[in-house]
Amino acid sequence: MSGESSELASEIALAAQHEEGTSATEAPAVARSASSLKAAALPPVDVVIGTSEMARADPELVNKITTMVNSSYFASLREVLPEGMEGYERVSTDDVVERLGMGDAGARANRVLHLAFRAGELVGCCSSTFQPPWTDQGCGHWGLLVVSQAAQGTGVASAIVAAAERRLAGCCTRVQIEYDYYPDHPPSQALKAMYEDHFGFVRESGSGRRRSSSGGSEFRRCHKELTEALRRMQRPVYLRAMRDSLATELAELAAAQPGGIDRLGSVYLLRGLAGLSDAQHDARLAALNGRSVYLIWFDHDDARYISLTARGVISST
Repeated sequence: MSGESSELASEIALAAQHEEGTSATEAPAVARSASSLKAAALPPVDVVIGTSEMARADPELVNKITTMVNSSYFASLREVLPEGMEGYERVSTDDVVERLGMGDAGARANRVLHLAFRAGELVGCCSSTFQPPWTDQGCGHWGLLVVSQAAQGTGVASAIVAAAERRLAGCCTRVQIEYDYYPDHPPSQALKAMYEDHFGFVRESGSGRRRSSSGGSEFRRCHKELTEALRRMQRPVYLRAMRDSLATELAELAAAQPGGIDRLGSVYLLRGLAGLSDAQHDARLAALNGRSVYLIWFDHDDARYISLTARGVISST
């Protein structure tokens, strides 16, 4: 059970979305109806992308996320874990800090951690990745879907998944998830119904193989096509965010470059590098004549400093 490709029923805890008074073996439609009624009386769920700044603003946030994830995993897997286990660690505080840091890249982040809040309280999380190394080009991924035990069955999971898939639709055409399925485990059966019936994922042919090392579970790899309507809506959102991010970086580069940035990276053929300095320096410069170089820095105001690079060698004139 390692990595995103082993989202070992973290979300089995979401079987509790077949809320209080509703058996985990009842029809999913009945459970969802009860969930909708319960969620309607609660404040809305706000889903944001986690960042390091959020962790600095709330020194307890990392511990809150870590505890929520690990306790939800343990509650969902208790019946299939080895006897005597008193806890389960899916993530460490270091893992959470790293995941939050990925969100600092803003629009250009590949993998992020979505955080769900209700009335300011953390109630869930989920990761989403534009292009993980184990999926085909254009196939995004979400995983680590966890809802706090107190908020399960109140629409939090649906809100998180919707946010993750909106993000992925900006540059992906489909989504992949993976999970371990325990055929004789009621919470796992409810999880399968949620993923493959409610959320519309289709198991990849041949992926339902038994894994003896995981207590007889089946590893299920599933895909879902993102709708054209969602992709058409989210593509401009993604591109505008990328444009704004690039514009900000260009402005920062321009502010640090006295002569502007329009000619940076241009190729120049060196000529006339002689008689510019003392004899020793002059001979070294003359040897550069005829060489093609890239312009990486220049001072437009007094034209004294021009930095050029050719085959990894940088010189200033």
